[in-house]
Amino acid sequence: MLAHHVLPGVVPALVAMFLAVGCEEDPVKTEPPPDLTGTYDLLSLQYPNNPPVGPPVATGTFSVEQTSVEGQEATGTFAMDVTISTPPLELTDKGSYSNRFDGTWEQSGALQTKGTYTFSNDTLAVVVTEPPLAVSTTIWKRR
Repeated sequence: MLAHHVLPGVVPALVAMFLAVGCEEDPVKTEPPPDLTGTYDLLSLQYPNNPPVGPPVATGTFSVEQTSVEGQEATGTFAMDVTISTPPLELTDKGSYSNRFDGTWEQSGALQTKGTYTFSNDTLAVVVTEPPLAVSTTIWKRR
């Protein structure tokens, strides 16, 4: 008889406790993006419908300096210098950039570009998706 009177009070308390634990939301990860600071050498440059080119046909450097991080976004400055021997072309730009934890990339210089990036083992790949005339993929190796 005693168990009958204890259980009605205990069972609702246990059920409420399990429901409260089960309803907790997972915390949102607020990891910062990787710090890309450094000087990179061009490994590969590719424009749509063309094969990738790299040294010695295409050479270049990309310098990045992270200046701030807020939440999942880092911002900083960049300078880029790429030379292509055939056909002769020199691409030089400098300005600001932002990279986010979700893999998005924006760059403001002579052109305002948007795209994505990946960074692994000192290799940085930047895929420009906007504007259409700048669509390209560059792969850089940090010194």
